[in-house]
Amino acid sequence: MPNVIAEVPEDRGVVSLESSVYEGIHCRVTSPSLAKSGVYAVGNLATRYPSNQEPEPGDLKSTSDQAVIMLLVVLALDAVHYVSRNGNGVIEARYALATGLPLKEVKQLGAQHVFRDRLMGKVHEVEFLQTPQIGKTTVRIEFESVDVYSEGQAAMMHLVTDEHGRIRNEELLQKSILINDIGGLSTDSAVIERGEPDNINSDGMNSGVSEYLDQIIEQVYERYHHRIRSRRNLVRDVLLAKDERKNHIYVDGKMTSIKDVVDDTLMSCARAQHEHLERMWRKVSDLELVYQIGGGAALIRPYLMQFNDNSKRVFPLRWQESAEESIWMIVESYWKMLVLSRKAEVFVGEV
Repeated sequence: MPNVIAEVPEDRGVVSLESSVYEGIHCRVTSPSLAKSGVYAVGNLATRYPSNQEPEPGDLKSTSDQAVIMLLVVLALDAVHYVSRNGNGVIEARYALATGLPLKEVKQLGAQHVFRDRLMGKVHEVEFLQTPQIGKTTVRIEFESVDVYSEGQAAMMHLVTDEHGRIRNEELLQKSILINDIGGLSTDSAVIERGEPDNINSDGMNSGVSEYLDQIIEQVYERYHHRIRSRRNLVRDVLLAKDERKNHIYVDGKMTSIKDVVDDTLMSCARAQHEHLERMWRKVSDLELVYQIGGGAALIRPYLMQFNDNSKRVFPLRWQESAEESIWMIVESYWKMLVLSRKAEVFVGEV
């Protein structure tokens, strides 16, 4: 689901509801953690509104209203499918949550507590309005626990453990490695020294792939007066298309290549990432491997590989087997950490 929201009226003037829930998420979100509660289109529906909002470079996840709105809506969708209504027709759901913040934020004193406190001890409400298959449904959400990790810490968890949290890669625990998580708005670079996080040298930058996607969208509009509605639409429908539509748009009904714009812009992104790796290697000169992970890494992989191979400094880059694994590994890691945390609580209680 795209990380896009748009403020919309309570009656959005529906002629016919969308065929899928995920194409028509329309809801009122009310929470004491939000600066402004309101009615929103979320995800794919939001991309159709010109005034939609996507996270911007420099935004802090720990204080962002959009981060909380997206989280609550996703949990409310889960609750609609798995939690029964009470006598008043309201769904009341309680969740244990494991999530993460970018390294730059984690290193700021108190950021993890700020984000946790925005969720814990409060009642949050999502009221679905004109949403297909759900209709008018109210979901109230409370959190039993909220664990906030660094995203680099979660990535290491995935690399060295299996789906049950058991160690599967002893070799990595004996190496000095860099985990470079390229996201939309930021890049997290976690230094792991023989299985232990290096809190001093782990770093990141407030730049990912989003600004480069925005550049492609802007250049395409300037050249062709064709508006790509969101970064997600650009990635899904143009950059990662599986057929002849890859790197093409339709202008006046004619398929038109934008490969030159895409190649130039994503190569600039790869160059910036390579320069960042150089800075990290200057800080920690005994690094042995660097793992490229995250959706951004999957997107610029061919460009970064080409730039690295032709550079004076060729780094030992490692990649996940598939783009899907690269994108979802952090989520899977949070699940592992949550399960292990709950098991530890049970063990302590038994002792």
